[in-house]
Amino acid sequence: MERKRIEIEAKFPLHNKKETISKLKELGKTIEENNYQKDIYYTPAHENFLEKKPISEWLRIRDTKEEKTINYKNWSNNNGNNKISCKEIEIGIDDYNGMIEMLNALDFKQIIVVEKTRNSFEYNNIVISIDSIEDLGDFIELEFKTNLYDNEDDSMKYIMDTVEELNIKVGEQIFAGYPQLVMEKNNCV
Repeated sequence: MERKRIEIEAKFPLHNKKETISKLKELGKTIEENNYQKDIYYTPAHENFLEKKPISEWLRIRDTKEEKTINYKNWSNNNGNNKISCKEIEIGIDDYNGMIEMLNALDFKQIIVVEKTRNSFEYNNIVISIDSIEDLGDFIELEFKTNLYDNEDDSMKYIMDTVEELNIKVGEQIFAGYPQLVMEKNNCV
């Protein structure tokens, strides 16, 4: 019988960015370097995503050098135990300005803009992204997509073992998205 695919993502403040990037360049596979991303977050007029606590839905338009996308995320915090799963839909867009115009015409409200530079690597079946967020600092996201384990706990242990193996210096795990962190810092939430 085929195992269910478990996708686990963990995010932390990063305290040793330079050393971590150097080690990942040496040991891992580089996916992207210094990729500037501009993310614009929206909420529809009929349902304000910011009213639900914790915030669990985002509609985002991303602009990078390589592509433009629109993305909807709906996070599920399983009974408040910080085990989080996410339904995510992402579509490439050919007309970035036209999409913004369409959202405005449909009365979607812009919430916040998050600008970051991302470096991503693959190591031991984990996609490791190091993000420098304007006005916020450095963070690391580790995303483990595999059917190697049957449950989230074992997958999370694998991620944490990798953090320790690579000597990545992190702060406390964060269970909020970058837009929420930026809004909190700017007292917008």
